[in-house]
Amino acid sequence: MELLNDFDPADPISQVLRVVRIRSAVWCRSLLGAPWGFGVRAHGNPAFHVVTSGRCWLEVDGEPGQRALGAGDLVVLPTGRRHWVRDDPGSPATDLEEILASTPLDEHHRMRHGGRGARTGLLCGGFALEGGSAPPILRALPAAVHIRGAAGRPVPWLAATLALITAEAASDAPGAEEVVGRLADALLTQALRVALTELESAGGAGVLALRDPQIAAAIELIHHQPERAWTVGDVAAKVALSRSAFSARFRELVGESPRRYITRTHLAHAAALLHTTDASLAQIARLRDRVLLQQSLQAHIRHRARRLPRTAKPSPRAQSRPAGGRGGAVGTARPQALHATGASGTQPDSRSYLDNLLRDLS
Repeated sequence: MELLNDFDPADPISQVLRVVRIRSAVWCRSLLGAPWGFGVRAHGNPAFHVVTSGRCWLEVDGEPGQRALGAGDLVVLPTGRRHWVRDDPGSPATDLEEILASTPLDEHHRMRHGGRGARTGLLCGGFALEGGSAPPILRALPAAVHIRGAAGRPVPWLAATLALITAEAASDAPGAEEVVGRLADALLTQALRVALTELESAGGAGVLALRDPQIAAAIELIHHQPERAWTVGDVAAKVALSRSAFSARFRELVGESPRRYITRTHLAHAAALLHTTDASLAQIARLRDRVLLQQSLQAHIRHRARRLPRTAKPSPRAQSRPAGGRGGAVGTARPQALHATGASGTQPDSRSYLDNLLRDLS
């Protein structure tokens, strides 16, 4: 006989996921015709949207730009930030509670809303967690976890879970409500597993660090207020630890010093703004915190400069020797520049430069 549950008890992602437990879930199936838009006040509870057909756009409070979603995509908002879903980035959005109060469900228990344009199908839901508020583990994750579909269909694990949820929700079998609740727990857990795996593989905070309430709270502060000029002492004070104790525990669990982690977060935030907005590096530095970003960049440039080969100082004879031995301009040694250059020798734009800095810090 082969055991199917012979799992590694030391698996860090399993250890983290055990902390999250769902108390209840709410579901809503919608068929929407362009133009349409709705806003969701999730009140701090995790929420999700599955695009079953068509396309739409997601805007999350405090996040730059809007995110395009296609058929088969799942997006989970672990901490339930306020957000808006639309057929087009410019469409107005009405509060979802207002729409539900004024729009009766059809014979298939779906909400129909919007105009006569292109149709989009959504399955939306929200979770109430045991303990009331989102634990630090969820607050340290990205504001939106986007799991893309393939060829217009959900990834296999999501398709299987949604099929079971749909079948149970349509049945009158005893215990159907409890089964749907357990399946909702599985959907959220699977989505969080994807987010935690990506976080670990992308060089983010160590997954086990999210189990420590104080370190998880520190990571949340750094990521959710990236424009603030955090010092290690500031963050340590916020989580009620001494600077030395905080630094030692952070390095042990995350694998790098808090100062380096803060610098990487600042640069990543600036790079994201450069990629998602039309602002220049100078404008972002002015809008966010000029001193903070300049200090981060200067500190890293100095670090790179220490690793550059030194340019040999020319001898007096070489300085006075005519170029090519035929007279003309005096030869001088050109100092090593600190500017990053591309393969052609030209200076890259701010986006490429920040991307290079981030790769060096990874």
